Amino acid sequence: MQFLGKLKIKSRDKIIKFLNSEHVGRIATIDKNGFPQIIPMNFVFANNSIYMHSCNRRKTY
Repeated sequence: MQFLGKLKIKSRDKIIKFLNSEHVGRIATIDKNGFPQIIPMNFVFANNSIYMHSCNRRKTY
């Protein structure tokens, strides 16, 4: 896979349109062993803020 560089969206209208059209985002972190953890989270964009919600207990698949 080739990295194509950093993408930037400079139009506020495009950002707002994108946030209003999506319902699931992802939070990515690195655990204590250096492995990535990516957690999908429901979100809504309202009042110029992003509100996120996730399950309150850990699930293993």
